[in-house]
Amino acid sequence: MSFKEVNNLRKAGRLDDALKLAELDLRGEQSHWTYSALFWVLRDFCSQYIAQNQDQYAQNVILRMESVVDFISDYDGVAHKALLSLKRHTTPLWQEVNDLVELSKNGQEESAYTQICELNKLSPLLHEDFGWIIYRYLKKCYESCGSLNARRALHTYLQLGNSRPSELHSCILNISIKISEKYSDFKFLSFLKIWDVKNFTNKDLDRNCMELFDPDNNIKENCLAERCIEHCFKLGYSIDEIKATFMLNKEILEDDILFASSRFYFFYINKCKSEEEKFYEETDNYLTLIDGFSVINEYHSKILTLFLWKLPEDKADLSVLSINKWGLNNFRNEDWQREQKEERVFPSLVEKVIKHYFAGLKCGSFRNIVPAFETLLEKACEKYDDDQLDRNLAILMLAKGDKEKALSIYRSLLLNLNRFYVWKELAEATDDIELKVSAYCKAIVSEPKDEFLGDIHLALSKLMIDDGLFPEAKRELQTYADTYHSNGWRLKDEFLSLNSRIPNDVVITDSNLSFYNSHMASAEDFVYSDINWTTMFIADIYVQKDGDKQIKKVKLTSAEGLSIAIKFKKLASSNNYIGKCYDVKIHSKENRKEIVLIKESSSNINQLLSPVVCYVDYHNKEKKCYHLVSENHKELLLSHGPVKLSEGTFCRCYEVPELKEDTRDDYVYLDRDLLSIPKKAKPSKAIFCDLIEESEVLPSIESSRHMPI
Repeated sequence: MSFKEVNNLRKAGRLDDALKLAELDLRGEQSHWTYSALFWVLRDFCSQYIAQNQDQYAQNVILRMESVVDFISDYDGVAHKALLSLKRHTTPLWQEVNDLVELSKNGQEESAYTQICELNKLSPLLHEDFGWIIYRYLKKCYESCGSLNARRALHTYLQLGNSRPSELHSCILNISIKISEKYSDFKFLSFLKIWDVKNFTNKDLDRNCMELFDPDNNIKENCLAERCIEHCFKLGYSIDEIKATFMLNKEILEDDILFASSRFYFFYINKCKSEEEKFYEETDNYLTLIDGFSVINEYHSKILTLFLWKLPEDKADLSVLSINKWGLNNFRNEDWQREQKEERVFPSLVEKVIKHYFAGLKCGSFRNIVPAFETLLEKACEKYDDDQLDRNLAILMLAKGDKEKALSIYRSLLLNLNRFYVWKELAEATDDIELKVSAYCKAIVSEPKDEFLGDIHLALSKLMIDDGLFPEAKRELQTYADTYHSNGWRLKDEFLSLNSRIPNDVVITDSNLSFYNSHMASAEDFVYSDINWTTMFIADIYVQKDGDKQIKKVKLTSAEGLSIAIKFKKLASSNNYIGKCYDVKIHSKENRKEIVLIKESSSNINQLLSPVVCYVDYHNKEKKCYHLVSENHKELLLSHGPVKLSEGTFCRCYEVPELKEDTRDDYVYLDRDLLSIPKKAKPSKAIFCDLIEESEVLPSIESSRHMPI
């Protein structure tokens, strides 16, 4: 017979027949199915005996069921639960307890609790029911029953022998949180130790398992273990106390405890942000609590972000102490990322921290620089293209006494940032007087607005006075005074002190421009010494429109074909013409090349290029240029010339070289199966050299006049 046939007989109420068939099957085969068929038939018999108050018969059947149940594949525990339920029904006082359970479910929680406490020698099989009666009583009455009664009820529960971990055991812990919030004399952590953190269920520990606790507002709360940890922080327990208790459960790690502390304090601190004094007090409480721990999580970063957002500029010194407590090694990868909203890019948390921390160090005259901040700043300099970070690092190195590294940073900075304030900082960083003077000169020349140069004029005048250059020093001081007077600013005491050191009979210079130009070499050599000089010639002079403005520019080209355009006014001489040579230093940054130094060259264009004989093919009057054909049959365009050329004549020219990129665009493709042919080369530009007589032209060259273009 099969399990299905026995089960059908059982459901039809034919228990005797079902029992006979089940026992017959079991004698023939001992399997999960035969034991299971017999078990459920016995369960129905036992239920029938209990309903008829035949407890002895029921007990006998239960004994038989106990001998069978372990041979069943009871994965979900249904069979064992059924057996336990039957055993409870045959236990003394079961009916009384069951009635009290129903009483507690129907709004009589306190009466049910009082009555069950009066029952003596209650079987452990009924302790689960007793526990639920205690829970319902506490849930309804914990606020009104008083601390003593609430604690007594919890103590009574802890003495029970019900199964743990369980849903009931977790519910008792949950209500104990509310009791500790109501009564300050309730020692929550002590209770938790007896409750035993090893009794958390998987659901209690699952951070992703959120429980709905406010259906009306659709609010969810965290898992029970996290709520307990956060509650301990709320009650003022230390991290060490909380760790000692919760980490007895191997599933709870230090990071879990620190995460819970950060989240609890973030929401608490956020609520206090409108109360300045309390905000700083609670933030400091949190930072003191976690000081020395490795705390890397979302809420830890949010607390620091909120703190820096609230921190006013006049409390910059507070940032150093607070950030040190927060931990300079506690940044997440996300904290390094900048945030973009629409078209605006906002600094990352790391950048904000560096800004506030550096300002705090500056307020404290850079005392007690911790290695972690130096490491953080160096890493930020590598990650972000932000010159201010490099400047901060250089200043930090100076404060540490590492001038060599600071000067190295300024050298690198000035290659890409030719700004007066960086030259000023270089001057302040070096002990070399010549370099110091030179850097101040570069600063003044680099900034057209004199309103920004007050301190630089004072510093340079002091160096001039020390060197006995009184006329030049007087000019610096006069420039300073004129600027300050025109802006209505008060002169600094240093100005009066320096002015008093200059003899009264000193005649002021008209301008210090020649002094600046003659003293810039030292600073330029310091920054650009590793860059070789390159000779370039003027290949073109043109006017570029920039809105309503017209900017005169020159195009400089090297013998290798490298071309760079600069403003005309940057050339050292006003006597400029096509073909004139300059020596330059070129700095490459990413894909851009920039001339950082330029001076007139002693070289001539004929030392860079060899002239070629050209035939004047025709004059394009519309484009104002001549079309030439060179002796090697190449087409050239001449747009600048000192003399008017006639068609059919010959001249010598310099072909302006161009950098050639090897691209497939140089070819025309006729068909995928046919060979490609080169495109017709674009005409090169030419620079006029001189006219030549036709008699000087070789016959082979003269044939160029008949060459098709």
